[in-house]
Amino acid sequence: NQNFHPDAAAGSADICFCTSEAIARRVRPNAAHVVKIDHGYAAQKIHSPLPTLQLDHFAATGPHLVYIGSMEQRYLRHDLLAEAAERFPDACFHFIGTFSQDIPMWKQTHQMPNVIWWGRVNSSLIPTILEQADILLVAYDSDHCRDEVSNPHKFMQYLGSGKTIVSTYTDEYHDKPHLLEMAEHTAEFIPLLGQVIGDLQLSNAPEAMLARKAHAPVSYN
Repeated sequence: NQNFHPDAAAGSADICFCTSEAIARRVRPNAAHVVKIDHGYAAQKIHSPLPTLQLDHFAATGPHLVYIGSMEQRYLRHDLLAEAAERFPDACFHFIGTFSQDIPMWKQTHQMPNVIWWGRVNSSLIPTILEQADILLVAYDSDHCRDEVSNPHKFMQYLGSGKTIVSTYTDEYHDKPHLLEMAEHTAEFIPLLGQVIGDLQLSNAPEAMLARKAHAPVSYN
């Protein structure tokens, strides 16, 4: 999120490191050398157990869909997530991260029986939460803010779990369709999510999960 005189900074640097293609495109016209590196990823071999109350969130039958991150960020498509919860009442939606009860999405969904607002959790619990999930969600305003929504950290974290990912468009993975299910435009997100829910056994087949898990450490190395 640092955007303080990027042209001058790139032009005066001997080498520029960046973690997304969007940033690389931004600095290349002024930089002598640009090196793109993937966001760091460190797998946790021992996962912290969830407290009983939180573990009970995953007791319901049906697929569990998880979004992890601040629910207040301006690029988040709250409307897509709320529509998904309404369209798929047999799926359980978990929204995990800081939120305000003033946002319209909370007012629209907090009383829905298939929606759980967790609030912020200790980061040590995230691998265990991802392990419990069936589908991981990324829903950003990629139609209008394509360069700002790459979020390599979130994708690495998600991929390390092996679980299938349904996402709005991101430049970082447009050429890696085996790693996530990606909607080219946000209008395609809900239909794509429906397809994945309907064919979850294939989406989370062992070989598909292994491919996702393998990408995170390999990409970082």
